[in-house]
Amino acid sequence: MITFIQSLSTADFIALFMGTIGSLLGIINLWRAMANDKVKLKVAPIQYIDIHGNKNSKAYLAITVTNLSTFPVFIEETGFGMERNGFRNVGIPLHSHLPFRMESRSSYTFRFKDRRPETAYKNAYIKTSCGVTKRGSSKALKEYYNK
Repeated sequence: MITFIQSLSTADFIALFMGTIGSLLGIINLWRAMANDKVKLKVAPIQYIDIHGNKNSKAYLAITVTNLSTFPVFIEETGFGMERNGFRNVGIPLHSHLPFRMESRSSYTFRFKDRRPETAYKNAYIKTSCGVTKRGSSKALKEYYNK
């Protein structure tokens, strides 16, 4: 009994091998192209202290956003959330305007001077022009309410 591989000539075997490699590379390139088209943002709430002429300076909240995408992203809304899918407190950042264009591989900090709510925030969020919402939490957000 002659198997399929034994019946192939050297040229046919090389063509089959190269075709298999080409198919695998095509699938890998498709996966990478799809991954490059996604909005990738890193969102982290932080604390900052405003010391401009104040003797009694206190801590405020800020959101640091890093655009890990390969293309610019427009930020339309920033704020803090009480629950994962529930209430949002939209904050108006100081010294920046919305929508805000973030270039690829850039980082920006949105600072806020809002009153401290009675209920602690659970996370910070950013909403883009294309409708993507990214959330992030950090130890700094938890420490802000434990003071």
